[in-house]
Amino acid sequence: MDIVQPTKYFKLLWLWIALSSIVLIEPSPCDILFVFCFAAACLFSYLSFSDAVFFPLLLLALFIEANLISLLFAAEDPLGATRFYLITLYLAFSWVFLIGLFQRYGGVVLDYLFSGYMVAALIAAAVGITAYFHVIPYAETFLYFGRAKGLFKDANVYGPFLIPAVLYGLYRFEARHDWKQFLWLLAVVFLSIGILLSFSRAAWGNYFICVFLYFLLPPWPPFEVRVKKGLILFLLLLPVLIFVLTHSDVSSLFTQRLGFQSYDSDRFGTQIASLQLAVEHPLGIGAGQTERVLDYSTHSLYIRVLTESGLLGFFSFLSLVILTVLRSLRDNFRISTATPYAAIVTASLAGVLFNSFFIDTLHWRHFWLLLALPWVPWGGGKAVENRADCHPIR
Repeated sequence: MDIVQPTKYFKLLWLWIALSSIVLIEPSPCDILFVFCFAAACLFSYLSFSDAVFFPLLLLALFIEANLISLLFAAEDPLGATRFYLITLYLAFSWVFLIGLFQRYGGVVLDYLFSGYMVAALIAAAVGITAYFHVIPYAETFLYFGRAKGLFKDANVYGPFLIPAVLYGLYRFEARHDWKQFLWLLAVVFLSIGILLSFSRAAWGNYFICVFLYFLLPPWPPFEVRVKKGLILFLLLLPVLIFVLTHSDVSSLFTQRLGFQSYDSDRFGTQIASLQLAVEHPLGIGAGQTERVLDYSTHSLYIRVLTESGLLGFFSFLSLVILTVLRSLRDNFRISTATPYAAIVTASLAGVLFNSFFIDTLHWRHFWLLLALPWVPWGGGKAVENRADCHPIR
């Protein structure tokens, strides 16, 4: 039996995601809109949870409980620890919210989410690129030590945020067979320039991993089609990137960022000190307390979780991540579940998890979105998936 789709509500979800790159202020517009989306979903019963998500929900609950326990040991800054914990809790709720939507409506929601995400990424890239070349007034507001950051607070968040949109643009470029494919191609090139100008080394690595995996994972179009369109993309992207890199400011900062940075030793030293704290405090030192205790961020999601949430928090969170990755990979290699969206999600998830070795991604909104996306019940269950809405490549 088909489930009636609340189209107007899906448009509200689209707007929520489309505003997700405007985060210079907190709470951001998307945070405020999320409250309305969540309340409406609860009021009108738009959420559903099957037995298939019981275990990941349990792991998330254990992670949140471990964070709560660690608050008891946050003697240095209990108020700051509580604030950090509440932000984590809020993002965990966004994950649960998305899981509930996917369980009820399946892949139908993805068109709205990815379309909104593309708009958000294009807005962020447009602000970041124009600010970098000082085309817009108050350009310095949208730069981070000379690096493009768009409407984010940090260039290291701005760059990775654009990458899933690049993959979505690649998919739509390959799927189209009319003049509109050129627009998608331009979007991919534009977003790629935005990522370059973030000058985030982790984002660059994230980008190459994602694009490589996207082209490697099924479902793919016929080989000759992929070679042809890949060649078109290369012929357009290469001269544009060369032109951008010949700009004196870009080339000098690019060369500088490729080398060892003065603060890299501080990062590594803090990570070693954090691991020592984790050994001494197996229940954790409290949410967000690394900066307070060590005067520096861990610059690693995994080390932060281990140090601040303790062993229970680390293993429950790591188990959730591993389970999500395995499910995402499974969806790519099963005929009944393999879709272009599955390839986009798996590649994007792999890229952000790589990024997480070098940047603390725990409070990235799109990180929790990517953790939720593999739990779309392609195979059926309570959700009704309309595969025609996923624009399969023919």
